[in-house]
Amino acid sequence: ENASSPPQTSSTQPRPSALDPEAKRTYDAALALVNDKKYGPALDAFAGFLMKYPDHPYAANAMYWRGECYFAQGDYVRAIEQFDGVVARFPLGGKTPDALLKLGISQQKLGNPNKAKDYFEKLGREWPRSDAARHIPEKP
Repeated sequence: ENASSPPQTSSTQPRPSALDPEAKRTYDAALALVNDKKYGPALDAFAGFLMKYPDHPYAANAMYWRGECYFAQGDYVRAIEQFDGVVARFPLGGKTPDALLKLGISQQKLGNPNKAKDYFEKLGREWPRSDAARHIPEKP
């Protein structure tokens, strides 16, 4: 319980997982499962990736694709957890606009139009030029 002692890893070292070729292979294999619509195995593969490489540059993408897997399975509650995680942990990340779009659509599917509107408005306000913003559903 010696709180004053610094952690063993020094922050000046490069993040090893970013340089680990195995990390990219693991990520690519998981993404291939998504493309084959093998959502259960893909969820497990991305979970393994995130456990082994939590600081990897692809961590936001891995969380995002976990959300997409749940979304594809119609599990919108779990999808929202993943997409929310992307937005919370990687607010400026490249997957954040897509996550906001999917959060809105997931809330629509769950019958929460007001929550959906909040996400769509945030997306339009914060990422107006993103590809995701062009896909905000038209108001019914």
